[in-house]
Amino acid sequence: MRAIILCAGFGKRLLPHTNTRAKPAIPFLGIPGLCYPLYLAESLNITDVTFNLHHLPETIKAAALKYVSPKYQTHFALEAPNILDSGGGIKNTESFLKGNGHFLSLNGDTICLFQNEHPLTALFELHSKNTPLATLLVQEHKSAGSSHGGVFVRENDFEVDHFAKSSSHTALKAYHYLGIALFSDRIFEYLPSHQPSNILYDALTYGLNHGEHVQICKAPEALWFETGNKQDFLAAANICAKHLREGTPHGHYLHKLLSRFVPNWDLLQLNHYLNPF
Repeated sequence: MRAIILCAGFGKRLLPHTNTRAKPAIPFLGIPGLCYPLYLAESLNITDVTFNLHHLPETIKAAALKYVSPKYQTHFALEAPNILDSGGGIKNTESFLKGNGHFLSLNGDTICLFQNEHPLTALFELHSKNTPLATLLVQEHKSAGSSHGGVFVRENDFEVDHFAKSSSHTALKAYHYLGIALFSDRIFEYLPSHQPSNILYDALTYGLNHGEHVQICKAPEALWFETGNKQDFLAAANICAKHLREGTPHGHYLHKLLSRFVPNWDLLQLNHYLNPF
């Protein structure tokens, strides 16, 4: 399995902190944010991991080289002079991703907690069974299809109809995309070269309009955190710390994640890690 962790965003809502480090390189509970999607990728036995770069690329590269296991092939793809967005970033790394029939894509600032050690198994099995253009990991969210963009799905189904901020189709249900997906190599046919494009609103929408199938995999147990601004970032860190202290299933998952990147990680260090700013 090959994977890409999308790290080329500007992180404008976290200014001025993103003037010195790209958002996925900012520590969340003591480790760079990019370690959270990396841990998920490792659960699917990846062989290669690619990071796309644009804003402060050296900070992403330094964090990746420190925390990615040497058993994986690590690739970096700089987007210059302009940022290419999610679709363009994937197209720009086609040579690293294509070849196994499908690949894993994760947003570099995705902070998600799960309740088991292999949270992407269901995603992989569903994608392998049906071989759609893409399988998106989603969950219900009160803001999906309003303040957050929605993945609109046919009622009582898992087939995606369209993507939008809102929809007049009352028979469709909106889900929140967690920034984690498996894509068929066919996705590259729907992505223009050297041009910015959005993986959902451009590439997958174009595929849907040409008869492709896109499906969802629900992750109702996942805890997804908004970390776009300082207030939400610190609130997320405190909620995660609470799970660690209370030893909840999500807390156990998080403890294993932290211990993967910081051997002998200790709860006693927790207060020191809550505010990286």
